[in-house]
Parts: sequence; C-alpha cells; structure tokens
Amino acid sequence: MSQNPVVLITCLLLLGYGLFSKRFEKTIITAPMLFTTAGLLLSLIPFSSIHNGITAPWIKTIAEI
Repeated sequence: MSQNPVVLITCLLLLGYGLFSKRFEKTIITAPMLFTTAGLLLSLIPFSSIHNGITAPWIKTIAEI
C-alpha cells in the first residue's frame, strides 16, 4: 500500500466518515463538503506516484478495483 498513498488515505477517510456519520447528521457538515475539502487538501501534498501520469502503476490497481 505504500505505492498508493492516495488510495490508502481515501480508504481511511471513508472509514472515518462511516464511523462518525451519525454525529455528522447533527451538524452542517455533509459528505460532499467533507470529501471535497479532503480532496483539496490532498491536492496540495506532492505525491511522486501521481506525477507519473498514465504510466503510473497505481492506475492499473484502481482500474482493477
């Protein structure tokens, strides 16, 4: 999983949202707001495997999932 940090972070975000979704119902935070904010924050982190383009090996993993 060290080759796919974005996939790992996304899975952890989904797990975290699943654990706390009942509490989020009582706030103004919605799932699209949370995941959009997480995406914006993740875009600021320079992952070297993302910049390989279409030849990156993690694209095949995502396509197979």
